[in-house]
Amino acid sequence: MLSSPNGDQARATGSDGPLEVCFVGTHDPGFGRTSIIRHGLQRRGVTVVDWSLPAWGTTAARLEAARRGLLNPGLALRLAQSYGTIAHHIRTARKQPDLYYVPYPAQLDVAFLRTMTPGQPIVCDAFISFDETLADRGIGAPLGATRRVARFLDRLAFQLADRIVVDTTAHLQRFAHELGLVPERGVVVPVGAEDPGPIPPSTSNRRNSPLRVLYFGGFIPLHGVPLIVEAARQLGPDSGIQFDLVGEGQEAGAVERALKDASMSHVRLIRSWTPEAELIAQHVAAADVCLGAFASSPKASDVVPAKVYLALACRRAVLTADTPAIRQEILARTAPGGPPLLTCPAGDPSALAAALGRLRDQTNLRDHIADAGRRTYDACFRPELVVEPLLPIIAQLSS
Repeated sequence: MLSSPNGDQARATGSDGPLEVCFVGTHDPGFGRTSIIRHGLQRRGVTVVDWSLPAWGTTAARLEAARRGLLNPGLALRLAQSYGTIAHHIRTARKQPDLYYVPYPAQLDVAFLRTMTPGQPIVCDAFISFDETLADRGIGAPLGATRRVARFLDRLAFQLADRIVVDTTAHLQRFAHELGLVPERGVVVPVGAEDPGPIPPSTSNRRNSPLRVLYFGGFIPLHGVPLIVEAARQLGPDSGIQFDLVGEGQEAGAVERALKDASMSHVRLIRSWTPEAELIAQHVAAADVCLGAFASSPKASDVVPAKVYLALACRRAVLTADTPAIRQEILARTAPGGPPLLTCPAGDPSALAAALGRLRDQTNLRDHIADAGRRTYDACFRPELVVEPLLPIIAQLSS
């Protein structure tokens, strides 16, 4: 489908008018990272054509495919059908787009697309590598066959694409060190967030009600949900802090078992994947503090989770681990008015508990961080702003 450009930002055009970028591949077109970049480009005057043919299914389905070494008939059939349709689009298109943009998960798609369009520019969004996904989920030994195949596919995509989009500078540096990505071919495009519109302040009565703390997202090792549970245990039910944990994932069962202890009555677990609009209305709007990620793994130090950007956009006080990615992508871009979030050491539930106690006791600090976070979002992390580094790349490759 064709999408019309809009917005009053600087517009990306070529000699024949607005540049045309084709989003192509077997990805989920509704995935947040993908839709934010698509909308951002449209708002900057880029015409976007969408040839998305989803084949991978849910996150659980992708992980199951990885466990089976990507060799299973169902996935192979879906990929073959998608690639057949994409090949038909390419062969019958009235004209080729100026550039192909391959969203996450892009590795197999880049290899297919390069064989079909050997002369066309290709940009690969390496939002998450195959290898780090398997490592984070504990799938395959580092030197085992599954992980070796994953690294081969990551490296191949990095070699075949003309530019590689990553979400943080720290991520770019690790891909360069571990997977051979030439740093000069990388482009850092922060995750950002869509503007949720006006959201009223938390409805908590701050004198008589507990501080409402919200975690939402995947219950995966990257995010360190067990660390949040341990911090809640240390604070106790009489701390004046109420926790809501909303999401699902591989660690959700262990979290649920831990919360059966009577001393955890101040923690509520809601095992559900919730659409963003519903999540904001039902949970973020009622929260005083939104939590980021707290694991101390290498991957956790390289990423800024989407939940952090969304909480900034929602004008909620954000508490997350102090990592290189947070310092480079958030704190280094702080808009006037002070830090847009509060940090604590990664992997340290006691430090997390202490930071939450500080936010409970200092209402002005909460309000200041929340306001500064929204200013920083407005200045840096709207869709039309995060794609800024992509515009000269698109113009250059399309010329």
